[in-house]
Amino acid sequence: MKIILICILVSSTIFSQGRLAIFGGSNFSTIQYNNADLNNQIDISPRNGSSFGVEYRSSRFMFGAGFTQRGSKLKQNSTINIGGVDYEIEIGGHEVYDYASAHILYPISMNEQIDFFGGLQIGSSLGGTSFAKLSFTEFNSSQSDEIDMKPKEFGLDAGLLFGIDYMLNHRLGLRASYYQGFTDVRDTLNKSLNFKNNTLNLSAIIKLKGLRKKPNPEKQTTKI
Repeated sequence: MKIILICILVSSTIFSQGRLAIFGGSNFSTIQYNNADLNNQIDISPRNGSSFGVEYRSSRFMFGAGFTQRGSKLKQNSTINIGGVDYEIEIGGHEVYDYASAHILYPISMNEQIDFFGGLQIGSSLGGTSFAKLSFTEFNSSQSDEIDMKPKEFGLDAGLLFGIDYMLNHRLGLRASYYQGFTDVRDTLNKSLNFKNNTLNLSAIIKLKGLRKKPNPEKQTTKI
């Protein structure tokens, strides 16, 4: 996380601030299994995460880098047999996947306020966490566990990113985007049990142009 913040600060000094912007907001992420039967059997719902970064706009493209958090909430009802007796159980939990991400986007300007965009986003894993809870629905009893997942357990996350920017004024704007992953998330699962990331993002954008105050010429003195 510290490395990402340092990279964002360094890039803001290397590139022209007139073309730089910073962004940050919330991700609402889910997963989609490669096996359609699993998608029907498991209750999959969005999990809230965060994203932030820096973006540079050239004459034709937008290049960005930052931190992206994905994941999902999962729940499934089932039965377990103990001593010849079937008990109703609920298996629930969530997973969080952290990425150092980068994107390249092609913007289409509609007017001074609205831009549509589309392009590619990739993410290199920083690890994640998995939380699972087993509850006996007939009794007030449950058991939970949380594990840390290592970056080596994940593949390169890549997919399509498209959305819209709406500028409130020359500096502050809002962004809504959707990410559709097309690569498998985990390196440790076979194809039928693997899945892909999907993410809806809502962010604020701040353009850095004009943030630095120009020196007041009245306060400058000329030495002879």
